[in-house]
Amino acid sequence: MRLITFLYCVFLLISSSFSYAEEMSCNDLKNLLIENNSEFMFPPEKDEAYDYGFTLWGEYNEDGNFIYDFDSSLSEGIYIEKILNENVNENFDRDDIILTIDNISIVDLFADLSPEEASLEIDTLFEKDNLLLEVKKEESEEIVSIEIFKQIYDSPLTVWIDLSLDDITFINVKNNTYNAKYNYSAEWKDDRFSTYLKKIKDQQCHFKRVNENDIFYKSLWQPEIIEENKIDNIDTFDSFQYVDIYIYIYDEDETAYILMNKYNNAVFNTVFNLKEFPFDNQIFGFYLYTPEINSEIIFEKWYDQQNVQAGWDYFLLNIKHPEWNFKNIDSGIYQHFYVDETFYDNYYLEVVAERNISYYFTKVIIPIFIILIICWSVFWVSGIQLESRLTVTSVSFLALIAYNYVVEDDLPKLGYNTILDYIILCSYVFAGMATILTIYSYSNCKKNGYDFCNVDYLARYLGPIVYLITNLLLISYGLHSMTAGQLLGRFL
Repeated sequence: MRLITFLYCVFLLISSSFSYAEEMSCNDLKNLLIENNSEFMFPPEKDEAYDYGFTLWGEYNEDGNFIYDFDSSLSEGIYIEKILNENVNENFDRDDIILTIDNISIVDLFADLSPEEASLEIDTLFEKDNLLLEVKKEESEEIVSIEIFKQIYDSPLTVWIDLSLDDITFINVKNNTYNAKYNYSAEWKDDRFSTYLKKIKDQQCHFKRVNENDIFYKSLWQPEIIEENKIDNIDTFDSFQYVDIYIYIYDEDETAYILMNKYNNAVFNTVFNLKEFPFDNQIFGFYLYTPEINSEIIFEKWYDQQNVQAGWDYFLLNIKHPEWNFKNIDSGIYQHFYVDETFYDNYYLEVVAERNISYYFTKVIIPIFIILIICWSVFWVSGIQLESRLTVTSVSFLALIAYNYVVEDDLPKLGYNTILDYIILCSYVFAGMATILTIYSYSNCKKNGYDFCNVDYLARYLGPIVYLITNLLLISYGLHSMTAGQLLGRFL
């Protein structure tokens, strides 16, 4: 009996030893990656696809169904969005329009069915192994018939991408720059981690605040993503401040994924359109792109769009700037065409902001109007008092010049005029007219022995009224991004 008990204990000990040997910790995984970095520094293997090698424009709806982009009033068919297989690229170009599929008209399909039903019917057609398409070429607008066959090929690596803003801080309109605290996320599938993650409890590992120069970070392959309009980093000489790395197995398909969140504080540039200054809206953009062609890497919108929208809502509600009101955020993915006839995916996030006009209205525009009203008040002074009148009009003119220099300090040297430039220029003209009419009034009054002439009676009322109407017309003419009602609403 004792012998049996002893043997059983030995068996349990050996079993637990083997079990322990099979288990791994996240630190073990990290060390393994560093030791075998030659295995993980190269791109993961691509999935094999059996398909036609292109995608079409459209969006997934709330139910997860893909709805093809078709406007019955404008479209002739559905557009090719991306070329995923170079062999197919011989027959198709991006933005070619598919008019018919196996002699079934796309226009008729969407006319007879709802968008969901028509899209489902198109999906059913594309399940066939070969199709006859009638295609309108994007460049020549020639309509051609093309028979296509499904092919086996390596599908490009899908990278889900998103950028999240913490704050937009220093905005320098004169230098066309702005600072931003942000992080951007990139996630992709990499099944090389599956074997190791299955030995780890919860099948996931978090590595936080990893530095760019960390040997662990350098041991991992990642898609090349370039921040197009970033000028320089703040507080670091590296590409980013730190990165959080999350490697996990997704339960539904038991596939390993790697997620990198890169955090940074940097200076970005743009070209501000200041034609409507100081009533302008501006776009603060963040642009990422991959230099890998579409057959190698494609960008996709972040899979959790509800969470993305929640982050945007939080930013718009809570992040304040003394000079700007952040009004809207939008993001998307588009393809950039290069001269070698290849396409590269670009991601953008754009924040629309309207300038807080109360500063310029109360400290620049209203004082200028007051100066002009004072300038034209000289016509209430006796016409023979030339020196007194000219003193007022000359001082008013000099005050306008001073305001012009104040405005120039906030703006770059532009090759066009802003609305405020037109207001100041109009003020110069009216101040000059007041001076000319003053001299004419003096000459008339002195010649006829009047205190006031007809010009004085007209100018004291008509001058300020015409000046105000002219400026309102200048503002109205210069505004293209909003209506007069929307402009009025910004004061309320």
